[in-house]
Order: sequence, then C-alpha cells, then structure tokens
Amino acid sequence: MHNLWIGDGGTLAKVTERVFTAILRLTPKYIRWPKVAERKQLVDQTFAELPHCLGYVDGCEIKLFEKPAKCHEVYFSRQRIYSVKLQVVCDRKLRIRNAVIGSPGSFHDSKVFKISSIGRHPEQYFAGEEWIAGDSAYPQSTFLVTPFS
Repeated sequence: MHNLWIGDGGTLAKVTERVFTAILRLTPKYIRWPKVAERKQLVDQTFAELPHCLGYVDGCEIKLFEKPAKCHEVYFSRQRIYSVKLQVVCDRKLRIRNAVIGSPGSFHDSKVFKISSIGRHPEQYFAGEEWIAGDSAYPQSTFLVTPFS
C-alpha cells in the first residue's frame, strides 16, 4: 500500500508551491482596484448612506504554524502568537478590492496600512472626495475615515 500523504519530504513543498502559484496567477483577475467608472458606480450605490465611500478596510492575523527561524520576535503579536498580518479592502458587496499580506504580526494595523500601496500612494486609488472606512486602529486622513473617539 502506498502512503499518499508522506513522501520524500518534497511533496508537500511542491504542492504548496503549485497552489500558491495558481492563486497568485489568478489574483489580478479577481482582486483588483475599481477603475474610475466602476468607482463612480460604487459611490452612486452608497451615496445616501456614506457619500463617496468606496469600501472598508480591516486587518487580521494569520497564525504561523511555528516560530520563524529568523527575527521571530517581530512575528510575535499582541495576541501572543506568531503571525503575519493580512489587510483587506472590500466594497459594499464584500468583493475584495485590495489585499496585502506578509507584515510581521507585531505590526499595528496603522503601520501595515501606511506601508501598503494605498497608504503610500493614495492618489493612485482615490479621486475627488472618494474614501474608505476603517476602524479606530487606522489613521484618519482625507481618504480614510475612522470613527470619532
């Protein structure tokens, strides 16, 4: 009888690489920032509730299976686990419009946002009065609105 799950040690790595390669190949087709015309539609659909809002941003942690071999301290989060951060922007229909993954778990959501492409180059994502909503972990700006505290 063949053992299908335990190979020469390289099987899992090969399968993992193939899965991630396939996901990354499909990412531009399914996770994309809306162009000008589509952003106008999004704004029109939500104008009565949230004028000029394109979507919502939030972050979470993805637990790592084990402690990283190098610089493990920066991956240790306030939740007391080793993790990487995932930040997602979705629109009102919960379609993912932007995703950033890989910052160490110790990074605050505001830092992940500031070093993301949207945080560094908002002019490439927003025009006029367009903005996204975030929770109180994010920095207030002209294109990122957070709750009043």
